[in-house]
Amino acid sequence: MTKDTIKTAVIFRMWPDGGCLALMPYLREGGNCMSYQNIGQHGAADYAGCVRSTRPATPAESAPLAAELASIGYNVRIIKRINPAALRRARAEDEKNSPACYPRGA
Repeated sequence: MTKDTIKTAVIFRMWPDGGCLALMPYLREGGNCMSYQNIGQHGAADYAGCVRSTRPATPAESAPLAAELASIGYNVRIIKRINPAALRRARAEDEKNSPACYPRGA
């Protein structure tokens, strides 16, 4: 598979049951961020809810999922936390594409 030329920021987290979760906070869809797990693959995720329900993954814990993402074409850039300015830009872009997900005054 061809590797993406754009780096995708990924935050790796661990569920209490030991499963690894990849959050892509700047890839937005309908008010949520994109996520990836080796069970279930891609899906939308509530970033804040996932962070509350998980703990940071260690490099050893995240390595298999990072390799899986690379094998399907992602150019992974591992980050520890979101950049507020980058998140605002991503949300603004998502709001243009999904205005119904951002009610005014909410």
